[in-house]
Amino acid sequence: MKTNQNTKSPKYGHSNLDKAEIVTSLNKLLANYQIYFHKLRCFQWNIIGQDFFNLHPIFQELRKKTNQYIDNVAERIKFFDTIPLTKWNHYIKISEVKENAADLTGFEMVNEICADMRKLLAIKEDCINTIIEVSDFGTENMIKSLIFEMEKDYRMLSAWKK
Repeated sequence: MKTNQNTKSPKYGHSNLDKAEIVTSLNKLLANYQIYFHKLRCFQWNIIGQDFFNLHPIFQELRKKTNQYIDNVAERIKFFDTIPLTKWNHYIKISEVKENAADLTGFEMVNEICADMRKLLAIKEDCINTIIEVSDFGTENMIKSLIFEMEKDYRMLSAWKK
């Protein structure tokens, strides 16, 4: 027996179409977070010079936070009985955050991270708009907390650049 794509799921209260929109939005966020995480790791490994003692622990802390956010987003995708994206070629294809050059200065690294944070904030805003349309309060709450945390980190890194 086939079910209508727009019928409500008894398990979550969202239609299959709504769940697909939510998961698509979350997978986009996941892909961007994965590239961002990789960039933070590379920056942490490759920072040299007079900014080393300032930026190495900052990149490490951002990387640890991002690792937790990745896990949260993936777990939320799993909540909808869907397997999160796991292949790098998928991440690279849909991510707005792009890989970085290997030989950047500390200032250039911070500029890259700030630019990536702005992209991630815009992606989260898009997620929120999708999620509000389908009344997914759990995902909305999670994304809003991710926005709040990234805005704090962005403010601090922006202050470092001045």
